[in-house]
Amino acid sequence: MFLEFNRIANNRSDRIGVEIHSLIIAGWAGRDAAAIEHHIEELAAIGVPRPSTTPLYYRVAAQTLSQANELVVLGPDSSGEIEPVVVALADGLWIGIGSEHTDRKAEASGISLYKQLCGTPVRTQL
Repeated sequence: MFLEFNRIANNRSDRIGVEIHSLIIAGWAGRDAAAIEHHIEELAAIGVPRPSTTPLYYRVAAQTLSQANELVVLGPDSSGEIEPVVVALADGLWIGIGSEHTDRKAEASGISLYKQLCGTPVRTQL
């Protein structure tokens, strides 16, 4: 998957094209253990199984990444959660934003499955 980013650091900026070979999503992650537990309980109430541990890391097809302005979803049960995005480049780690998009009904069937079903939008600025 080929993506282009505008990079901003200190007093300089540039544009770079990046071939993305792998995508890993960190799930059930955060700094506040109570907030994570609240989110787990919230999802359990709609049928999403509790994670075996926290955080969990999911390998997802890089082809799910998108910088398009629109995202086609499967139905009305789709939603997104804004997330940090870390892009590893030759000159270091760069931070941007994206969305871990999900379909809550599919999520109840299998978390690994739904992560492959939904697009993964990422913005163009790092």
